Amino acid sequence: MKSRHFFAGVNSPQGFFSCFDDIASDKKCVRKIYLKGGPGMGKSSLMKKIAERAEEEKYDTDIFHCSSDTNSLDGIFIPKLKTAVIDATAPHNYDPVYPGVTGEIFCTADYLDREKTAEHSEEIIHFSEHKKRAFGKAYNYLSATAPVIDDIKTMYENHTYMHGINLEVQKAAEKYLPESTAPKAGELRRLFISAVAPDGFVNYTDSAFAGCRLISVRGGCGTEIFMRNIARIALSRRHRTEVFCCPMFPDTKPEHVILPDIGVAFTTYNHYHHESGEDFIDIDEYLREVPSGVDEGFEIASRLLRKAVNALADARAAHSFLEGFYTPYMDFEALSEDADRLTDKIFN
Repeated sequence: MKSRHFFAGVNSPQGFFSCFDDIASDKKCVRKIYLKGGPGMGKSSLMKKIAERAEEEKYDTDIFHCSSDTNSLDGIFIPKLKTAVIDATAPHNYDPVYPGVTGEIFCTADYLDREKTAEHSEEIIHFSEHKKRAFGKAYNYLSATAPVIDDIKTMYENHTYMHGINLEVQKAAEKYLPESTAPKAGELRRLFISAVAPDGFVNYTDSAFAGCRLISVRGGCGTEIFMRNIARIALSRRHRTEVFCCPMFPDTKPEHVILPDIGVAFTTYNHYHHESGEDFIDIDEYLREVPSGVDEGFEIASRLLRKAVNALADARAAHSFLEGFYTPYMDFEALSEDADRLTDKIFN
């Protein structure tokens, strides 16, 4: 039994970027539970309870953390039971694709004393607006950071023998990617191992790579080309393939690739995540010289990222205040009883 920890959505230069569809497909689930409810209404606690039960019963579980508060959960998936539970409220609003078949809604707001909460309407509106502004500020700083990082990448590309990267891809594919005997094409799953969060840059590389033969790939540029091509070859050889992108470029820059069926993983080795694998591929061997201006670029990017992190911490604080206007007026005893019944249905 193992638990792997990821993010299904991240704070990015584009705002909140969601890959919630890749937690688990409705079509392939026996049960997918969509949790509805506001701050402090027990959604994360319910998911943690189900994850704990899965651990007790020795089921592998994928656990998805909230990038705006890593102590909270956004979802869980128990592959063997084909069951997923997700937080389906803003900023990741979702509804069942096949309601009454695989999808169902569980609303924790049904256990709220709305009359009591309504007495704090002015404060709720105030902190909700403050939270919204704080997120907007964070996304502005992340948006300003992205072109700085992109410029650094371009500087490296101009000093790198790019054909060498393709040579490394071919060598790695021959060494680590055997042809699969699977009867159909490989399946792609896109998620995140890392996130820009209120506590800084957070990653779950330890848990994500546990049990895998890990290959570390280092380079000032070209790692994304390497990862993109390794993923493409893995899929063509019918391997189930998990691709994890950089939160700063969530739809274009793969940083890690895991092939769970054969227990092989490739990770980008850089300042933000530096897991040392059994093997090492150094793309910097094809770097003619370190371009000037790189250190200054990283310094600017770091300053902007710190400002984004501070804004996210401000948003989390506002969210915490909001929880205080809901949690005291929840009937957690009734919620717990119904949550236990729901959990029993999942595991029985």
